Amino acid sequence: MKNSIIIFLILLLSLSLKAQDTVQLNVLQCHEMALRNSRELQHSENAVQQAKLTRKAVLTNFFPQIEGSATGIYTKDYNLIHAPSGDIDLLIRGAYMCGFQLTQPIYVGGKIRNGYRLTKIGIEAAEEQQRMQRAQIIVDVENAYWTYVATLEKVSLLEEYKNMLETLREQVENSVDVGMATDYDLMQLKAAYSNILYQMKRTQSGVALCRMALSRMIGIDYDSVYIAPDNTINIAEMPSNISSDISERPEVKLMNLQLKANKLQVKMTVADYLPTLGLGLGYIWFGNIKLKGDFLFDQIGLLPINPPVSYHLDKEFKYDAPVVMLSLKVPITKWWEGSYNIKKAKLEVENSRLDKERNEELLQLEVRQAIFKLEEGYQLIEASKLALDAATEQLRMANNRYEVSLTPLSDFLDAQLKWQQAKSDYIEAQTQYLIYQIDYKRVTGALQE
Repeated sequence: MKNSIIIFLILLLSLSLKAQDTVQLNVLQCHEMALRNSRELQHSENAVQQAKLTRKAVLTNFFPQIEGSATGIYTKDYNLIHAPSGDIDLLIRGAYMCGFQLTQPIYVGGKIRNGYRLTKIGIEAAEEQQRMQRAQIIVDVENAYWTYVATLEKVSLLEEYKNMLETLREQVENSVDVGMATDYDLMQLKAAYSNILYQMKRTQSGVALCRMALSRMIGIDYDSVYIAPDNTINIAEMPSNISSDISERPEVKLMNLQLKANKLQVKMTVADYLPTLGLGLGYIWFGNIKLKGDFLFDQIGLLPINPPVSYHLDKEFKYDAPVVMLSLKVPITKWWEGSYNIKKAKLEVENSRLDKERNEELLQLEVRQAIFKLEEGYQLIEASKLALDAATEQLRMANNRYEVSLTPLSDFLDAQLKWQQAKSDYIEAQTQYLIYQIDYKRVTGALQE
């Protein structure tokens, strides 16, 4: 009795742990978890922040730049005058010069203004890259989620079919014992049962792989938590307003931004060869520059001085003053080089336009393919539903006829197998349509989260 209680408690604890380790998620919850877990999305968010910081950095170029400087010199004395009448030395030991300067560009060919516009394009491009990354994550999650749901449904279907065969096998074995069935009937059942076990093993392996892929996307440890998806499959009516417009697609907006950026690059290239005008304001200090020496004057011209006059020089130089500078630079010979670079930049604009036209054609083709798959997927749902209804009715009739011995076991098993296949096709058609639906939203730029 004591051992039975211990075994019961162990079983109860294991069931409790199993329940705690199971989490049921719908597809929208998987979206949110995948978006939070995606390293690629975090990378694109960093790119957006980098673009915004670049814009703030370029904004500072509109304002005056202030610089300060200080220089100290210590070297040996320099003899300026060496003559029989005396020596004069220049002392710059400990001389200094310092100051500050304010520089304001007045005209640089529009380079600062156009550079600031480029940073705005950079932010928009980074945001479109992020939107494209989010859409791709959602599509990948939907694909993994509904594939997981489909494989789980197929496992349940095969489990149901296996249970039916086990029940039927017991009935046939009893019938063989009383001579109401043959050993051939039993062999047919064993072959069908073995085939179902094989299919279940393959499908269960598919479930594990799908759960592994979904776990990685949403950031759940595959070994620690069992994901139980919401198996509810809701198929709405086929939308009547199917559009092939791609203007909201991130790829199209990125191409437009690239073309706009290349046009601004032409202006930036032109600015490299235009005159520039700048204003500088500052203030400087320098000092501790000395002249020292002794000099003897014994004549003025040809007239002698008697007695000679000696002179001792000891003077320190200090100075401070404001400084105003206006700088104008006009490139002259560089225009030859500039004309080639400007033509090169304009050709880059033309290349961007050609690439945009070519890629838009490819995107339109992708949209048409997505619409075709969407329409075909919906038609497959309707066709598989009709096939399932027919297989269900055929199975019902075969079951009734088999129970009254009006049809052989092989016909009943064949009807059961056709029903199982029709049910599997119906599940696959439904989940595949949901995958086509989310991909259609992606290729038209309508996928929002």
